[in-house]
Amino acid sequence: QVTPELLQALRRMEPFGHGNPEPVFAANSVRLMAPPRVLKDKHVKLKLAATAENRESRTEHSNWRRAVSFDALAWHMAERLEQERLLAGDTLDVAFTVGHNDHPEFGGLELTICDFKTKTAKIGQTADKAQAAVPQTIA
Repeated sequence: QVTPELLQALRRMEPFGHGNPEPVFAANSVRLMAPPRVLKDKHVKLKLAATAENRESRTEHSNWRRAVSFDALAWHMAERLEQERLLAGDTLDVAFTVGHNDHPEFGGLELTICDFKTKTAKIGQTADKAQAAVPQTIA
């Protein structure tokens, strides 16, 4: 359900900040399509896609969605992701914001991970770390 139309709707709600927080979305059971790639020793780039559990399988246009994947950035989460020992094919629940990368060669819709939970993690296990993982806004 992350589409260019969703991004356009979100941009009409800007500017985000105090009193108008940026919407955070959740997706359950997303598949890690490639190994996480660490950037500058502290950030991580992920490639995520819907799994059979969370795809809209009853719509006539759902076949193309099976091939859709998204780049996602997890700022300041490299250590946490390395501790989880994530591999391509693993399934995660993620909280994210939606944005756009304007790079001419590899731009497009891009997710920013606010928090994640592996399918084997217990509820509440990541709550203490979630606050540290959310990007801080500079006033």
